[in-house]
Amino acid sequence: MIFIQIIKLEDNWRSKTLENLVKREFGDPMEAPTNMVKRCLELCRTPLSEFTVEDIRLMIAQGFSLEYLVPLASEHLIENIFAEGDYYPGDLLANVLKIDQEFWRNNRPAWKEIADSYSICYNAFTGASPKWSPSDTCYNFITFVRPPGRCLFHIFPYI
Repeated sequence: MIFIQIIKLEDNWRSKTLENLVKREFGDPMEAPTNMVKRCLELCRTPLSEFTVEDIRLMIAQGFSLEYLVPLASEHLIENIFAEGDYYPGDLLANVLKIDQEFWRNNRPAWKEIADSYSICYNAFTGASPKWSPSDTCYNFITFVRPPGRCLFHIFPYI
């Protein structure tokens, strides 16, 4: 069972590294078995204030320190729901929404921020509200279907 809660963050948390924040050394990047592991270990030693959208996307995809990375992702998604790492517009949101549902159950305010950002975007594109509410007891999961030249959203229950 995954149980991580968004913790009350210190004022200077963005200036710290993940290793500083979780008080754990993750390992030497030079001894990493793959380039991706090496990059993740390097990012664990990088101040969060220096993270790019791609860095946040990668670390969330690998499940690192979600209690620190989800608030960073949320800031980007509030500014631009289609925040883009190295792959495609919306790849950050796609990775955020793949986070285990147990995390969202234990972090409803974080879920509400993400869902509110999506709702605003959905309304802007369609002129309608989504058929769910961010405060619903049933979580909703958004996936991207990316036909050539456009993005479509599909919503279905996420239990």
